[in-house]
Amino acid sequence: MRQPLAVSAAEINGFNYQPGYSSCAFETWRCYDPAAFQSELSRGRELFPKMNAVRIWLSWNAWCRGPERFIDQVRRTLDICGGLRLGVVPVIFNRWHDSILDCDGIYLDHFVPGSSWLQKYGLPGMDYVRDLALAFASDQRILAWDLCNEPFTYDDDFPHREEFIRYEQDWLRQVADRLEEGGITQPVGVGTWCPQCDPLVNDFVDIFMTHLYLWVPAEKHGGVLSAESIAAFDEKVRGAADYAASVGKPIMTTETCWGSFDDAFRCQLIEHAVRLCKKHGLGVFAHALYESDFTDLHRPEQGRLSPDIGHLEFIRRDGSLRPGHEIINQFF
Repeated sequence: MRQPLAVSAAEINGFNYQPGYSSCAFETWRCYDPAAFQSELSRGRELFPKMNAVRIWLSWNAWCRGPERFIDQVRRTLDICGGLRLGVVPVIFNRWHDSILDCDGIYLDHFVPGSSWLQKYGLPGMDYVRDLALAFASDQRILAWDLCNEPFTYDDDFPHREEFIRYEQDWLRQVADRLEEGGITQPVGVGTWCPQCDPLVNDFVDIFMTHLYLWVPAEKHGGVLSAESIAAFDEKVRGAADYAASVGKPIMTTETCWGSFDDAFRCQLIEHAVRLCKKHGLGVFAHALYESDFTDLHRPEQGRLSPDIGHLEFIRRDGSLRPGHEIINQFF
């Protein structure tokens, strides 16, 4: 039976983590390097002493190519995180995709009925979910399960938007049900890309994992963050917190801290995003701990980046802190 979150959501001071050697979730596990996890997460604990949690993306595609190996790798990762006193939020599936550098994950034909041969044996990935549940059903190092990163990413004018949202809800509900059948004791949530998505998952989650970015257009990067932008973000966080309170559930933001090519401007984004999330009682997972080949987690000279995002890493590949980024310690 699923239990409430073992700690107060407001006490969570975490980071998303993609290991420095990897460019996508599949690569993280197919080229698994536990020494990198150990050294990079240890460096995070050194630089951010109040860091107490980490969000790690798993990969159904990697599980498909060696289920026992994959489960052993996740277990070893939990051992590393436990030794560093870090609670873990594993992300089971991913629905966020990028036109510059994609990340592995689930597409429409994985869950829209009749859309693909992918479904000839039923919904893909359900055996993977079962394996995770059976292996880690009562593992106290897992704070909560994130069913999927950023579902419901449809343009407002997409003609099939409402129909596809219903299919996606059904799929997520089945993922939650499969975890429940496996006997998990940890709570579940969904890393939604905006607060407006939270009502879509309310009936099958125990905690909201809303993504709250203080986003500023690229042409304003390098300047001074405006009072209007800060006030608008404050209202956005307040609205998310108020909705969670109205349905009696805790809330955290499992992604925050928008990127920039300018280090000093990025520090402004970090300061106000984390400060306001904490002000409204949200746990925080900043994006992202370590420089890697992942989308928008490296400097321009090291690979392609989205032109309107910049880059979002806190620690550089050599283990040094990105200039000014210790500012997050003031709000953890």
